Amino acid sequence: MIVVDGPVVTVGFGEDYFSTTPPVIASMLARTHETIHVDLTASSPDLEEMVGRIHEAVRSLATRGIRPAILGYGLGSCAALMFVARNPEASRCLALVAGWIRPPAKMLELASLWHMTEQAGSGGAGWGVRSVELVMKHAENWDAPSQTANIPLLASVLGRCGTVNLTGLLDHVEIPTLVVGCTRDEFATLAQSRLLFGGIENARYVEIDAGHAVLGERPFELLNHLERFMGFPAEFPPGSVLAPEPA
Repeated sequence: MIVVDGPVVTVGFGEDYFSTTPPVIASMLARTHETIHVDLTASSPDLEEMVGRIHEAVRSLATRGIRPAILGYGLGSCAALMFVARNPEASRCLALVAGWIRPPAKMLELASLWHMTEQAGSGGAGWGVRSVELVMKHAENWDAPSQTANIPLLASVLGRCGTVNLTGLLDHVEIPTLVVGCTRDEFATLAQSRLLFGGIENARYVEIDAGHAVLGERPFELLNHLERFMGFPAEFPPGSVLAPEPA
């Protein structure tokens, strides 16, 4: 029998840029938690739209007296942080996976490359997808380029990544927070995860040996960290660096 734990609002966990199948971690979370997914659909014009959708999801739970955990991945972690900074009492804890404060140089260059390949016309989008995949996964988990990439979604996400600047919001995140960095993340970068950890006073930190595509590369390891944190957000004091899962 599966025991359902507290509700979770996940941002960016339920859609995949490179496949028509959602990442397995979305299904695993839904087995043990009432889960509301806020995904990075191509129809969302900017972060403000995503923050608004998080607000709607949390409000639906608040009517039942529930303060959910908020989990954000990639661009979704940026939106999750924005929401929590503006609504400090609305949720009970926050997890930021492979996030960033400001876009690093390679992220901006990749978005620029995507734009140039789109402008190239026939076949350009395919070149862009391959370029993005090379950066999202680290070499050991590279399994050849996908043939079913969600090109509109990928283009939309890349177009918004370069506009993020969360510098002025970190001091307003007061609830227990877990920052998950990926040791081989060439997109958001490990350095940005460490800056998030250092900039949020009530944060804990853990690193996973994966590229930016951690949802596909290390879903069970990531789930273990998220489940432990959501179950006991204050188990470790602020500033703690958690041990990674054994190899």
